[in-house]
Amino acid sequence: MLVNYACATMKIPRKNFILMVAVGMFPTSALYAFGGDALFKGNYTRLLVIVVLIVIILLLTRFVHQRRVEAATK
Repeated sequence: MLVNYACATMKIPRKNFILMVAVGMFPTSALYAFGGDALFKGNYTRLLVIVVLIVIILLLTRFVHQRRVEAATK
């Protein structure tokens, strides 16, 4: 509810809001969906691959964000 309020206050377009929510929910949703299935089936290799992929995605997101901030300050 606070995210919706903040987006309304900052007047973020609906398209950007939906994109932010989708990107923000992806790691948790993927971990629940694929990680839970891997745990139930005892496939720990698959669980490890999923966790590593999520960490890589998060690191890439952070890297891109830092590059944008650096570019904006120049």
